[in-house]
Amino acid sequence: MALSSEKKESENTAQETIKLSTSTSRLLVFLKKHVGNDGLSIYAKHELALLLGTSEKTITRSIQKLLRAKAIVVVPRYDEDGGQLANAYRVVEDFEYTVESRGRKAGKAIQE
Repeated sequence: MALSSEKKESENTAQETIKLSTSTSRLLVFLKKHVGNDGLSIYAKHELALLLGTSEKTITRSIQKLLRAKAIVVVPRYDEDGGQLANAYRVVEDFEYTVESRGRKAGKAIQE
């Protein structure tokens, strides 16, 4: 009996639509729109912050939320000497979400 209720619970979780904040959804839309031929979006966090008009701390939080939601995959990059370069991001196809509309930038999430 316990197994069937656990199975139902996991099925319900899989069908739920994830709610993202406006800043997180703006980042996701930006990464989707700015990909190279390899399907990767390559930006440093400070670049993303400048381009999206937010703080680097907000970008870091948004990336963590997107990782937990399995909306993106982070691809670490290194130079030939083994030094860390800016990470690349791959957006997961068919990720469904809704935007929590609060704050003054709520309308921008859909526009960008």
